Amino acid sequence: MHTLFIFSSNLFFTAKLEALAKQSNYIPQFIKSIDELPQNPAKIILDADHPQAIQIAQKYPKQCYIFISHIKTEYTNELKQLGCMHIYPRSLFFTQFQKIIS
Repeated sequence: MHTLFIFSSNLFFTAKLEALAKQSNYIPQFIKSIDELPQNPAKIILDADHPQAIQIAQKYPKQCYIFISHIKTEYTNELKQLGCMHIYPRSLFFTQFQKIIS
């Protein structure tokens, strides 16, 4: 099993992500700070509302799988400019989780 490094400060999303990760045969590891990440993380689940979201996305744009409110279009564009390719509206991210991270 592979590890998913998860950044979310929302308790509801944290519980949901833990269940989805386990169902998808990943080990969820919840991270509070970018300093806790290993040197080369394969996959990072990032809540765009996390306080360090921009910093994490800048450092690991290709490894980040980001969920964001569908109304935050300017923020989505900012993340795309950083090189992030995996940005999803929150509702789609949670309903298509297994497909998205595989």
